[in-house]
Amino acid sequence: MLTRIRLTAITLAILATVGAAAFVHMNNRRAEAAVQPPQTLSLATRPTPLVTYETPIAQQLGEETLTLIGYDWVVHLPEWRIEFLPREGSAAGYTWSHEQRIEIFVRESSTPESLARVLAHELGHAVDVSLNSPEERQQWLLQRGATETPWWPSSGAPDFQTGAGDFAETFAAWLVPDLEFRSIVGPPPTGDDIALVAALAGFSSGELKP
Repeated sequence: MLTRIRLTAITLAILATVGAAAFVHMNNRRAEAAVQPPQTLSLATRPTPLVTYETPIAQQLGEETLTLIGYDWVVHLPEWRIEFLPREGSAAGYTWSHEQRIEIFVRESSTPESLARVLAHELGHAVDVSLNSPEERQQWLLQRGATETPWWPSSGAPDFQTGAGDFAETFAAWLVPDLEFRSIVGPPPTGDDIALVAALAGFSSGELKP
């Protein structure tokens, strides 16, 4: 009986030591995790797909298109996603601000360059609705000499007649130089315009190299 009591006491002591070590180890792991800097998830590692492709041709052209965009939208617009879809109708792309979703329409005659031009414009809209304040939008209109121009389009109004469209088009001109500037709010952007649109997006104008 005495031997059993001694063995039981020894066993309990061992279990207590092991349990304490495990507890310390677990809490050390928690402490290490607490001080680790947050990691930026890439397209390959994020659990939710940020880019989807509806057809094989959309995937082929879409993947090539994304390599032409120098703006790290995964970092700066982390809740947004991009969809490459078969083209229907005349629209080249849409930005759905409430859903934080961009649609890019692909046809077989599309090229990565033409799609990059559309995507850059739609990313400009995403930057605007996600980052710009009302005061910054007024600052943009003042810069462009268009303070009486409405920022948002009314029902059926062309995008290129609004401050939002002008901002997005200038953002696109920053990402994809030498594109055809389609805004009718003002002339093609100057260096000062590009510098301001870059600043409103949180950069200096020289940081992005398409």
